[in-house]
Amino acid sequence: MKSQKEQQPSFQPSQTPQAASQFASRPFDIQPQQDSISPSTPQQIEDETFQQQKFEATQLQLKQQAGSITPQQQERLGVLQAKMDGLLTQRLERASQFGHHLADIAIHPPTPATPIQTKLTIGR
Repeated sequence: MKSQKEQQPSFQPSQTPQAASQFASRPFDIQPQQDSISPSTPQQIEDETFQQQKFEATQLQLKQQAGSITPQQQERLGVLQAKMDGLLTQRLERASQFGHHLADIAIHPPTPATPIQTKLTIGR
């Protein structure tokens, strides 16, 4: 006589294809947006251009520090730095037109005309 344990069929993945396919990867219906969408505003285009120039300038600066920069790359580095400086100057001027010039913000509080009394004096 066989025991109950021996009579029950053992679990085999091939017997339940539904359970195995349930966890299989499925393609998404919605396609992800491509990163190649161009910026829409002039400010975004300017920012993207600045970031590209900054990246290229950083690479050239690393080559310069390593001593492996060519004269053409050295010239390109100078041009990129001049462009970035010009852009930053334009942005600073534009910001100052709107009253957001950071150089106008006071760093130290104004000195009071009368000194502040540190201790309470009664009857003096």
